[in-house]
Amino acid sequence: MALRSLFISFIINLLFFTSLTSAAPLFTGNVPMIQGYTNESDTFITVMRQPGQNFIYSISPDVNIHIAAKNVGHSHHVDTLELSNLKPGIEYQLRVNTLDGKAVDYRKFEVLDPKANNTKAAICSCSRMGILSPDDPKRSMYDRLYDQDPKVIFFLGDQVYGDNAAQAVLRYLTLNIASRIPNFPLYHPTFLQIQKRYINSWKKEKLYHQEKLKPTYSIWDDHDFGFDGADAKNPFKEMILKLYRSYYPAPKDSQVVSRGPGASYSFNIFGKKILMLDNRTFSNFRAGIVLGQEQIQWIESQVKGQSEVIFASGISLIKLSGNQRSVERTSPSEWQQFRQIFFNNPSLRALFFTGDIHYSEVRNIPEHIFGFKTIQIASSHMHSTTPLITPPFRSGRHPKDPNQLKHIAGRNFAIVSLASLFEQTEINFYRGSNRPPINFINETPIANQCHRFYKAE
Repeated sequence: MALRSLFISFIINLLFFTSLTSAAPLFTGNVPMIQGYTNESDTFITVMRQPGQNFIYSISPDVNIHIAAKNVGHSHHVDTLELSNLKPGIEYQLRVNTLDGKAVDYRKFEVLDPKANNTKAAICSCSRMGILSPDDPKRSMYDRLYDQDPKVIFFLGDQVYGDNAAQAVLRYLTLNIASRIPNFPLYHPTFLQIQKRYINSWKKEKLYHQEKLKPTYSIWDDHDFGFDGADAKNPFKEMILKLYRSYYPAPKDSQVVSRGPGASYSFNIFGKKILMLDNRTFSNFRAGIVLGQEQIQWIESQVKGQSEVIFASGISLIKLSGNQRSVERTSPSEWQQFRQIFFNNPSLRALFFTGDIHYSEVRNIPEHIFGFKTIQIASSHMHSTTPLITPPFRSGRHPKDPNQLKHIAGRNFAIVSLASLFEQTEINFYRGSNRPPINFINETPIANQCHRFYKAE
């Protein structure tokens, strides 16, 4: 009898343990998703569904959830989970099940905690998926990024390449020919091809397959906008904005978020005003237009009364070494209007984040430009083609340029602390292939305007 009782007890405990194990969250990483705009109580999570897939989402602890489904082409859909009534300091769990209750995937996520000691932010750009630009074979750059445990990620353009390398070369060649032969037809991929590239990027890039989600604030550059050099003449620009916002939604206008012209938007996190600028929707480089008048007016409305602002964009606002495009180099009139904004708002201090250039650098901005000494952080690329074999066909290192304070080549991303950014700017550039990080410290606080400000004409 004793043996029988022991055996029955063993079976009961085994069944109980099995039930607990089967109910445990299952992370597979098979369902691509990303956490987007997030504040202290709300967040957006977007999930891509493949043909024939339908999911049931459950979140614990319980929160308010609104789900919107978008058709993104090729029988794929993206679900936007708009979550509200969340609380800082709680790790939430998202379970993804099929309609018949089978567990498919699982993620963890949080909202922003304004009292957190960790205010690390990752800055990155340029994630071309292709033979000439593979991810780090030793360890994905996105795994390396998540190793640093940033609280937020700023992705500054080319998060998705709507064109492949061959299409980019064709585009570059036809642009060169068109500069000599008027009305020469420019090559670009079809909208269906662009949709397919978005889908494949989400399926393959490790950014969308992490167990712990991180709030990611994205803005596009030319390749997310469809193809290399895409500008205001993009025949698909309205459709691509809808496609982009399906994958990377931004909240509607509210007291904490402002939707600007095109894809631009602004918000506040960790005591900083962030402006994500659209340098593609209105751009016409031959006509000297990058931002457009409507966006410049919106920028001025957003910085009034602000003291610490971060301007984030794909194309640099500040002139870079060499012939790289920037607002200052490409659009002198817009540049003077932008400088005038600082003259009109003397309490304004600013830092600049950018991507695009396929190398990283820290750039000094002398005090006569805006009335205070500041810096720009360019972070590029996660994995893309080297600038030695694609335009501008040079490394980007300029030892004779005194304003290029640091240059970083190869795969890399930057990590900064948002809380101390304006007092002591410390930047760590983490690189691929197990190379050691590169550190830069700017010990000079980003101070208020001084008497050396030169008024914009």
